[in-house]
Amino acid sequence: MRSPQYYMEIIRQKDQQIGNLEKEIEILQTEKQVAQQQARINLEAVQVIQQNQKDRKQLQLQAENIQLKKFVYQLQHNLRTLEKQLNEHQNQIIHQNNQQSNQESNIKQIFQTIYQSIQLSQAI
Repeated sequence: MRSPQYYMEIIRQKDQQIGNLEKEIEILQTEKQVAQQQARINLEAVQVIQQNQKDRKQLQLQAENIQLKKFVYQLQHNLRTLEKQLNEHQNQIIHQNNQQSNQESNIKQIFQTIYQSIQLSQAI
């Protein structure tokens, strides 16, 4: 049979093993908490990065939209200018045609007057 000191020593060793296991459990729990915290930080970082990318893309699209609006405005301005020039040119052509028509009418009237004068002089 063994002495009580022997059993006390075994109990002391087992208590020490339990203490060591408890410390190991604490370390593992701390590591778990650190890993969970790191996972939360990583998730937040990913969310921030995604939001930044989304914001950057939105700003880029807004800038492109502004450029397109400027381009459309310039095209509209150019179109109005061309329409104005076309209208002025058409008015000039109409005016020239009217002048030419008036000149032709005047020439026709002069020829008719000359023709009538010739007929009158021959009749006399």
